[in-house]
Amino acid sequence: MSNYRIKTFSSFDEALSIRPEWTHLAADHFMSQLNWLANWWEHCVVLAGDSNRCRPLIAAVLDEHSDVVGIAPFYKSRNLSGHALRVMGDGTVCSDYTRILAEAGQERAVSESLADWISSSDFRRDFGAIDWLEIEGHTSEEITWQLLWGRLTTSGWSVDSRELEGSWLAMLPDNWEAFYKTISKSRKRKIKKAFAHLDEGRATCQFLTTSDECLSAWPKFVELHQKRRQTLGQSGCFANANFESFLRQVVSDYAVAGQVVMTEVSHELQPFGYLLLFRTRHRLWMYQSGFDPAFDHLEPGHLINTCSLRYAIETGLTEFDFLRGDEPYKEAWGTSRIPLLTTRCTAPHASARLKNTLWNAGRQLKSIGGLWSSPSTQQAPEVAE
Repeated sequence: MSNYRIKTFSSFDEALSIRPEWTHLAADHFMSQLNWLANWWEHCVVLAGDSNRCRPLIAAVLDEHSDVVGIAPFYKSRNLSGHALRVMGDGTVCSDYTRILAEAGQERAVSESLADWISSSDFRRDFGAIDWLEIEGHTSEEITWQLLWGRLTTSGWSVDSRELEGSWLAMLPDNWEAFYKTISKSRKRKIKKAFAHLDEGRATCQFLTTSDECLSAWPKFVELHQKRRQTLGQSGCFANANFESFLRQVVSDYAVAGQVVMTEVSHELQPFGYLLLFRTRHRLWMYQSGFDPAFDHLEPGHLINTCSLRYAIETGLTEFDFLRGDEPYKEAWGTSRIPLLTTRCTAPHASARLKNTLWNAGRQLKSIGGLWSSPSTQQAPEVAE
């Protein structure tokens, strides 16, 4: 890979110089875009008070013409267990389908160049030694990570992958009738019930897509999310003020680009349910919800999912992604499960291997995975039906 070189950026302000290339390489995956990750860094690291133990280490891979053909939005973190290189956007916000951004056809060159850089003496001189590389929320079939792991193992690194949860993807036909035929009889009965609520005036549904509409509904959305989680004895995602400010800013930014849909269901002008989705060229991605338990008799989760799936089909989208979480209702919508993994690649030096052994022993004894998370505790967005 002698014709390729690595250029690093120590802040998002510096990385703005490669925004066009970043936008191009991230393509339709909204969780890989610079806006998502920059907001994550600001709200979930800096404002959370973790910047003293985390530093950005964004790596761009340049080809022989000095064109950017790959980007790895890494950051270096340290805690009691050791020093790690991680991918931005992990932890609380649960960025799924993590990958190295690479130009089509350049995946091997990009991944192997990054692996050689990570294991080089130049990296240790400039950025200090790391004990492991930790990647959360990737699929087993993501080629960029497979190539990177393979290259690192030739330098003595060891790889340990564990399954987190699955994401659930529904492929959509071009009309609602065709989709309806693929659903089980029990699901069809629930769909008919949902449409009856709408037809008979017990509920209304609208789709909020502008920044003003979404931010106007935001306080009620947060209130309903927290209300439902608290009735279940849970704290709710928005108990974390940094997560709330992160997601609110992301929604504002993405809505301007036409990439946000908030499905709102109401009764007599009183909203009782919301579903926050992100929209890309072919796919609608379900991210977060909030329901009023007082309206459980209307099955707000199923109602709002039915409306959102029909919206996706009627607006020409071909995929509906329920994202991370193995809730049983997702399979009932005719989805395919995509396992998501977390991988720890341990450096070949003795101290890293010892730390990894101790970490694994502690994890097994305590039956916790907290050290696999980012500066904020890993917590899947809470979406229910």
